[in-house]
Amino acid sequence: MKNRDALTAAFRAFGTAKELALAGGISPITAYRYQNALTKPDLDVVTRLMGKSRAILDAVLHAAGCDDVAIDLEIDRITRLLADLQEQRAQIYADLDADKAARRGMARPAVPMADAAEAQRGLK
Repeated sequence: MKNRDALTAAFRAFGTAKELALAGGISPITAYRYQNALTKPDLDVVTRLMGKSRAILDAVLHAAGCDDVAIDLEIDRITRLLADLQEQRAQIYADLDADKAARRGMARPAVPMADAAEAQRGLK
């Protein structure tokens, strides 16, 4: 019951029933019921509201058994993964630049206009 109280408090802290209804895509009467713990919130609505309120997100995570330590560990893991992906991206771009430079070096050199005209005269 304590977890539900935390979620109800988060709904109340969000704002008025009308504001909660607009954010959650529900009727104001349903929002009022959520704020006063008269009805259990719908999962879709809670998911939408989690993206709009840190308090609701924290209440849901707490109710699910996720504590701050687990969240911090997950943030650290994702941060390391992001750093690795950025490193891989930088390496890929470096490889692409090296490949472009190599292709430019293999291309036929441009012949200046004067040399081209002389070459044509010599062919005639």
